Parts: sequence; structure tokens; C-alpha cells
Amino acid sequence: MKRTRRFNPKYILWVSVILAVLMLTSALLVIRRIESSFLEILEKEGYALLESLITSSENSIKATDVSEQLLENRLLDNAKALDQMGKLNRAVLLTFANETHVNRIDIFSGEGNLRLSSSIYVQGDTRPASAIQFIISGKTRVMSFKTEEGDFAVAIKRLNSKDIIVCYSDAKYIKELKNSVGIGNLIQKISKESGIEYVLLQNEDGIVFATKNIEKMKKISKDIFLRNALLSDSKDSREYVFEGRKVLEVVKPFSIDNTPYGIFRLGLSLEDYNSVLHDTKRHILIVSLFIFLIGFIVMSFIIMNQNYRLLNESFGKMESFMKKVMDGINSAILSVDEDLIITFSNKMTGEIFSLGDRNLIGKNYKLLFPSDELMVERSLSANANIDEIEKQYTMPSGKLLHLGIATSLITDENGRAKGVTALIRDLTLLRRLKDEVQEKERLKALGDLASGVAHEIRNPLNALRLSFERLKQEQGKGNDKLLEIITEEIGRIEKTVEDFLIFTKPFISRLKSVNINDILGETLSLLEGKAIEKGVLIKKVFQVIPDVDGDEDALRKVFMNVLRNGIDAMENGGEIFVKTLKSKMGVEIRIVDTGVGISRDEAKRIFDPYFSKKKGGTGLGLSIAKRIVEVHKGQISVNSEIEKGTEIIIVFPIAVRE
Repeated sequence: MKRTRRFNPKYILWVSVILAVLMLTSALLVIRRIESSFLEILEKEGYALLESLITSSENSIKATDVSEQLLENRLLDNAKALDQMGKLNRAVLLTFANETHVNRIDIFSGEGNLRLSSSIYVQGDTRPASAIQFIISGKTRVMSFKTEEGDFAVAIKRLNSKDIIVCYSDAKYIKELKNSVGIGNLIQKISKESGIEYVLLQNEDGIVFATKNIEKMKKISKDIFLRNALLSDSKDSREYVFEGRKVLEVVKPFSIDNTPYGIFRLGLSLEDYNSVLHDTKRHILIVSLFIFLIGFIVMSFIIMNQNYRLLNESFGKMESFMKKVMDGINSAILSVDEDLIITFSNKMTGEIFSLGDRNLIGKNYKLLFPSDELMVERSLSANANIDEIEKQYTMPSGKLLHLGIATSLITDENGRAKGVTALIRDLTLLRRLKDEVQEKERLKALGDLASGVAHEIRNPLNALRLSFERLKQEQGKGNDKLLEIITEEIGRIEKTVEDFLIFTKPFISRLKSVNINDILGETLSLLEGKAIEKGVLIKKVFQVIPDVDGDEDALRKVFMNVLRNGIDAMENGGEIFVKTLKSKMGVEIRIVDTGVGISRDEAKRIFDPYFSKKKGGTGLGLSIAKRIVEVHKGQISVNSEIEKGTEIIIVFPIAVRE
């Protein structure tokens, strides 16, 4: 009988030792991998937060600069308006200050002594005299400065005297703006996010902004890591001991337009990381013991399953956190793969392009942007990043947007492009503000030139008119028709010069409570004869409307110019319909004619100076009308189609009474 061989316990021992070593080695490798993965995820979260903070800080600084420039321009316009008023007294200064929301107005003599002020609390105060020495000494006519109290001020020397006008604006607005969007406020807000130990902006002199729990930090010059990060101008991370506990610190230098501001430091708590790591180690040891009893295959399966679950949870949390961060960024972010399929878009993408809450992921980029408006296809084709470029984009509704677009390639380990991300900023408001400033400067230059030319033309015209009138009295009847034509043409030239002067002179309104129905009724009565002569039937529907704050003469000129244009547009007769009503925006006036109409391109230019479709027209009537409406804080717009007529819509705000 054959003897059965027993399994040698020595082999069991060796197998057990080998399995134990394999399990221990596997457990250590898994722990290290999880530790590395968690740190990498935490590091990416820190970098994302830091990039968001830097972008917001840049926007904050630029927004503050634009606001201060606009404030300076407004004060300068007010000072120039005062200069043109002639003789000034305290009542005039006080009224002007209240109407234009200027904090205070002072009048200084040419020697720097205070002569007059809109405030009763600064009599005899000569503190600003040193600030306006450049004007007193004749080195400049206009200058701006800040007072010791922090108020913003603009000074201008009067044209017809040696007096100096100084307009002050309370610095509270700029201060509140800086406090609401400033870097310090941004740091305090982001520090409230869970898992953040501290946030600070530090330069070589020390801490510039920091969270409330930061009292002091080692200087950059004494910290090799910070010094190297600042010199390399790139982001970096390290584990750092803060108040006796380890944190993950991510840093990146901060500069705007090549001007360095320092280095941002963001400390992320490792408490949750250590807690999860501790639990993971404990779970792995328990699972390893169980696997040792049931075999290597089961053990491997459990470890893989455990790792997958933990990593999946961590990824889900990271994904949720990153989505919140991306949706909070005030710029649109859109990512596509190499096949132009959208892989990511944040909330601002839907808001900027009026896409609502549509889920864009999985959609083809070319269906939304067929002409590659966001330049992602161009970036993929060139295999290169595109620095920010300003482009115009027309929405399906016809609205024009000014966008700042930059792209960044998404590459694999071998540097091959696997997709591209586009960062889109809406620059429409900023562009509009720049265009308004440029338009004001252009009109001011035009006005200065036009006023001089108009006055030079008007004087000889008056002399010619008087001469022709005298000639008409002395000559026989044979020349009466010719003299009448010459007189009419001179009158027409004088009317053009008069419109020219009205357009170029600053409009000073004498506002009081007026009723639009009354003014429109008077204007229609004056034009009734001309309408009958042209075969035009006037229809009107006046609803009961509230009063508005307005200048009767100026408003009558607006309606007269608009109605004359409507009547002149109907050479073969027609109808003109005038309606008043109260709308959500205020008091609304609609003037509709059945004339020849104008094209869409011409409608865009209808309020431009010297643009006219009417034979013999000056092109200033509607420009003057628009200017008067805007001074009354109203709006004027036009809708027109060729051969279908034209509609002019004017809206004025309702008068507010205390």
C-alpha cells in the first residue's frame, strides 16, 4: 500500500511568510498610492482656488481703476459746466452740488484764498491751496488730487477770470467699492470655505492682506521655498507647519501687467486627509488579515474594491467642489475634446451666451458655434495656446457682445493635444464705457471747433440780411422775387447755424414738473397747417399720464423735430399717429408715420450729427433731440422698415416728489 505524503508544515510556514510579505508589501504600496493621490487632489484644489483668487484680484484692481477714472471725468465735467455759468454765488453752488451729487464746491482766488463755498462749514479754510499750486503758478489749467480726508477732487482755472473752481466727491463710494471687491475682502470670503487654514498675499516687505488668524509669517527673504517660487514665477506646493500642525501650502506669484504685487499663499488643512488616511490604513490591515485567511485572490479583489470605492468617493467630492468653484468664476469656461465634443462648461457659459440651464456636455461644439467663434478649433489645428484676443460676437437675438477669449491646450503624457479649454470674459460693459468716454471727447472737440466757425459765419450773414432788406426796399418790383429767394436762403443758412450752435453748446436744463400731453398738444397745433398742406392726417391718443421733470422749451423742440421729420417723410400724404401712455419704464411717447421708412443700417445712424435723408436737411434735428432726451435721463429709439413707415419711441422717467 502506497503511503500518503503529508504536507510539510515547513512549506505552510514558508507560504504563509511569502503571503504575509506580499500582503504587507501590497498594503504599503496601496497606502502610499492613496496618500499620493489624496495629496495630488488636494494640491489641484488648492491651485484651482489660487487661480480663481488671482483672477478675481486682477478684476478687482482693474474695476477700481476704471471707477476712479469715471469719477474724475464726472467731476471735471461738473467743473467745466460751472465755469460756463458766469457769475457764481453760494446759492448757485449749493443747487448745482445737490443736482449733480457733488460733495462740495469751492471757489478760490488766483492767490489760493477761499472766496466761496457750497458748504457753510469751510468758510476761511485754505487747506487745499497747497494742492492746487500747479494751477496757481500757471503750470496747468486742470488737475485732480485727493484731500487729507480722502475725498477725490478736480480743480480747474476759469477761462474768464483768475478764480479756481474745485469740485469734491466723497471718497465713500470708491472706499465701499474697494471694500466690496478688494483683495482683502476676497481673501476673507474664500477663507470661509471648509478645509482652508489661511490665505495671504505677501511681498518682500511683509504681509499685505491675510485672513484674521494670521498675525505674522516668516519673510520671503528668509524662506528658501518662497524665494524660489517668487523667482521662478510659477505655482508650487509644500507641506508646512502652521501653528503646530501640518498644512498643505500652495503658492503662486501675483502680478498685473508685469507689475509684481507679491506672492499668494494658501494653506489647506490636512486634518481630513490624515483622518481618511488613518481610516484607510486601518481598513487595509483588517482586509489584509481576512485575505490572509481566505487566499490571495480574494484579498486582491477586496483591496481593489476598497481602493476603487475610496478613490471614487474622493473624486466625487473633488468634482462637486470643482464645479462650485468653476460656477463661481465670473468668466465662461468651455472645454472640448479632439473631436470637438463639449466635455465641460460652467454656469457663466450659459449666462453669457443666453443658453439658460441647458446641459452642453456631450454636444457638438460646431452646432453652437459654427464659425468657431471661441477659437477652440483654431487652437487645436495650430496645436498652440491662444493668448486673450478681443472679439465681437453677435447673439441670435442681434445683441452685440465684446468678448475676451483665450485658449489652453489639454495634452496627454506625450504632449499630444487631446482637447482645448476656452476662457471667455464678457467685456461688453467695459467696451461701452470706453466708447462713451471717447465719444464725449470727440463731441467736445467738435463743439469747440463748431462754435467758433458758427459765430464767424453768423455775423456776416446778419449783415447780408440787413443789406438785402434795404436793397429790397429801394429796388423796383422786378427784383422782388430774386431778393425773396436770396432772403429765404440766408434764413435757411441762419437756421442751420442756429441748430449748429444749439448742438455744440452745453445744454443747461431748467427742470420743473410738466405734463407731456400738454406740450405735445401745443406742438401738434403748431404743425397742423403744415400737415394739412402735405395731406397728412394727424391722429392722437393721449392717456392719463403722470408728470415728468422737464424743460418745456427743450421738450417742445424734441417733439417738433421728430414730428417734422415724420410729416416730411410723407410726400404723397399719409397718417401720423401720436400716443402717450404709462409703462414700466416711465412715461412713453410713440410717434408712428406711414412714410417711406429707412433701412436698418440708416436707422443706426439716424441720431448721428449731419446724417439726413431729407433734402436740404442739416442732420442736426434728431441729434439735438437725442441730446435733450438724454439730459432728461430719458431714452429715444427708432424702429423702421422701408415702405412701411417709421416709429419713434421716447421714454421719460416719472417725476419723483418727496
